[in-house]
Amino acid sequence: MARISRLTTREGLTPEQRAVFESIEASRGGVRGPFPILLHRPELAAGADSIGGYLRYESGLAPVVRESAILVTARINDCEVQWAAHRRLAAEAGMSTADLNAIHDLRLNGLSGEIRDAAEFTRSIIAEHHVPADLFERCRMRWETNVLVDLASLIGYYSFLAMVINAFDDAPPPRIEQGR
Repeated sequence: MARISRLTTREGLTPEQRAVFESIEASRGGVRGPFPILLHRPELAAGADSIGGYLRYESGLAPVVRESAILVTARINDCEVQWAAHRRLAAEAGMSTADLNAIHDLRLNGLSGEIRDAAEFTRSIIAEHHVPADLFERCRMRWETNVLVDLASLIGYYSFLAMVINAFDDAPPPRIEQGR
């Protein structure tokens, strides 16, 4: 249950909120996730939509890398809403059920390749507030600098969204078992 009203329809919106609502709806096909909360501050909702649109649709991140980072962010921040929304997208991007289950359980050593590097980078920056030199070098060998900037920014953006969602949900939805 939400602690504040979720602005999910045009009804009762200020002109500024309505303009941002319509922009989000046009770009994302609907107003969901954190946006019904963020619309209480339309400037913030517009900025989040712009940054999120870039990170999801225009950045240099491969879809499976992007989704692995988002899912690790969701799990570390205990954001079930984010997990549920991106689990399907990760599977569509080619992530295996075994990898989804490993991320769900935060068993990152069971991952391999770019999924493991993105997941470990994400866990390190969130949990330790730092990326160890050896991990950073491994990632720098895998991705260009601009992609690493995209990755770090994606992690920060989805951490921000998780905090907003978690702050305004009175009771989180039931836990999703093993990503299923």
